[in-house]
Amino acid sequence: MLVAVTLAMAASRRAFAYRPFVGTDASVADRGEVEIELGMSGFRSPHGRATIDAPELVVNLGVGPDLELVGHFTLATELTHDPNQDATRFEDSGVSLKWVARDGVLQDGSGVSLAVELDALLPTLRGQDRPGAQLVGIASDRTLGWTYHLNAGALVEPSGSDPGAVWGVIVERPLVGPLRAVAEINGESVRGSRPNNSALVGAVWSITAPAPFHELSFDIAVRRGLSSAADDWGGTAGVTFAFPWDLMTTEEATP
Repeated sequence: MLVAVTLAMAASRRAFAYRPFVGTDASVADRGEVEIELGMSGFRSPHGRATIDAPELVVNLGVGPDLELVGHFTLATELTHDPNQDATRFEDSGVSLKWVARDGVLQDGSGVSLAVELDALLPTLRGQDRPGAQLVGIASDRTLGWTYHLNAGALVEPSGSDPGAVWGVIVERPLVGPLRAVAEINGESVRGSRPNNSALVGAVWSITAPAPFHELSFDIAVRRGLSSAADDWGGTAGVTFAFPWDLMTTEEATP
């Protein structure tokens, strides 16, 4: 089994499908491909309270040309228990569809890659009785050795009715060989609530994946809250790997 252990703190966030970021890029898993993103453990300290996130799991399924089905789930355990919430619960969980509207640099073409992601946010907290929704537009491009991803969209939180907005900017740059530096600044705001803004810096190490895997990378990052509603400090670490869907069906058919 591939294992990555989080030793730093992990900031509260909505999950999309691109470790170690809150936002995502304008690409999807190839048709017939399974991509798994796994944060084996996590810890965050929001204003004096500590929570362990283990596991943080994102499963991406390439279901068609330029189309991906995503499931994301986080199991959170509060070390300092809030009596109004369950000590162990799912957070930031949901399912989404992501579609690449324009092939570009991320699809070995030229120009900006464009995508749209529609997310159904599951009601996971006590008192939530209906799901929320989120719609995000994504643009990715490269210039002067930098790769960047822009995210912007709207959301309604589970059991909520007030409109909200999400935004983010991700930048990446190669350092040495397969190691690249990454950074992100992002935010979320809902009418009547304080904005939740934060920034992240980290690194991603991509290596040649042994067969039958098509992708293998490890990530580690530290996050800092920029607004009063955000966690003070955070961090994350994880692993991403991909393999063909028929590998799973072949293994299931083997006696």
